Amino acid sequence: MNQPINQRQGVAPQHPKNSLWLYILIVILLLVSGFFGWSYFSNNTAQGGTTTTGSPSLAQTNSPTPTIDCEKYISQNYGFSINYPKTYTYEEKTSAGSLGEIIFSNKSLGDSYNVTIAIANKTASIEPPNGLKPASTKDVTIADFAGKNFDDVAYVFDNDKYRFSVTVDGGADQTLKIMAKFIANSFQFNG
Repeated sequence: MNQPINQRQGVAPQHPKNSLWLYILIVILLLVSGFFGWSYFSNNTAQGGTTTTGSPSLAQTNSPTPTIDCEKYISQNYGFSINYPKTYTYEEKTSAGSLGEIIFSNKSLGDSYNVTIAIANKTASIEPPNGLKPASTKDVTIADFAGKNFDDVAYVFDNDKYRFSVTVDGGADQTLKIMAKFIANSFQFNG
């Protein structure tokens, strides 16, 4: 019972052409699914889920943009609108040094944890608000207007008529930093 050397019992012959096509198919499927996954996640992150973004340069940071159930605040006097979380309330005030303020607060965080939008007359240069001495300053664009980000606790920019400051009134709390960024990022000017 001599068998030829190249034939073995019980071993299926290998088909290298079929294996090559299988590998090519797997690589193509991985590339296509990777592209769609990247496309889905990059669009969701850039759009912030249901949030409104007003500035690509402000939105393009390494921190995630939260998906937040929002209300819309509209200022007829100053011609802008912003989004703010439904869990926050707001109060409009006038104070020395500004034309007006809108204070957004979440009572569950306490009275001293607020995000404030202050409206003032334009000045020659954009400086940190309220004596803030920032460790870092970044140029940002908010609603198509040039501005500054001071330590992620204050965003200051001018439109054609006014100076707007979005500031955190609770120190360096990370939740408030995210909220200040969210509110600044949602600025839209009417007409």
